[in-house]
Amino acid sequence: MSAIRRIVTRLGGVFPTTIGLTAIVATWVLFGIARMEQPGYEPMRDTLSSLASHGASFAWIGMAGISMAGIATVIASFPLRRLSQPAALAMGVAGFALLVVAFTRIACPDGAAGCSMGAATDPTTSTAHLAAIMVFEVTFVSAIGSAAICLWRSGARLASVGAIVGMVLSILFVALAPMEIGMKQRLWLLVNSLLLVGCQLLPFHRVGRDAKAALLIRSESPQSRPMRAET
Repeated sequence: MSAIRRIVTRLGGVFPTTIGLTAIVATWVLFGIARMEQPGYEPMRDTLSSLASHGASFAWIGMAGISMAGIATVIASFPLRRLSQPAALAMGVAGFALLVVAFTRIACPDGAAGCSMGAATDPTTSTAHLAAIMVFEVTFVSAIGSAAICLWRSGARLASVGAIVGMVLSILFVALAPMEIGMKQRLWLLVNSLLLVGCQLLPFHRVGRDAKAALLIRSESPQSRPMRAET
């Protein structure tokens, strides 16, 4: 029975991981196709959001690309439960925020090309779109930060440092990097995609299987137990 249980557990990790990794690949493929359908679109200059905008050619492809990123993020919350419930919750919220991004489309009346350079947009939709992006970034970074702390405490120091580096780069490419916005967004998406791949593969790594148990063992060790007053 224990062997069967192990097989079922492993298959339970394979299925969502396969969907999550497929969604990550689909995100990049769909963005690539959407970009090729936009006359005059320049990836280094123009944003990913404009690929799904009102006015973009085949905008549904861009919407599908953002939606795939959201689905991959939601699925990544499941293996994170092995490390931290707050991290899993934050990652799930981040995924749903990306789905909101996909459907609160900005307006690019002259097409996706050059829309990021100041083309007219609908203020209401733009505000909701930007708010959803900020919710995603805050919750995504929070999830990775929480996971990094748990990884460090469980002894997976290298994985923890990798998560922290990715988290810092994600923030950097959103707010600080002095480069064109299209380039920043694609580097941001690349870093986030690599972090999501790490989350998806967590069930197949010793850390993912043992981290929760290691934390419980440490919390129950004699050194961590509070001293009880003798009666």
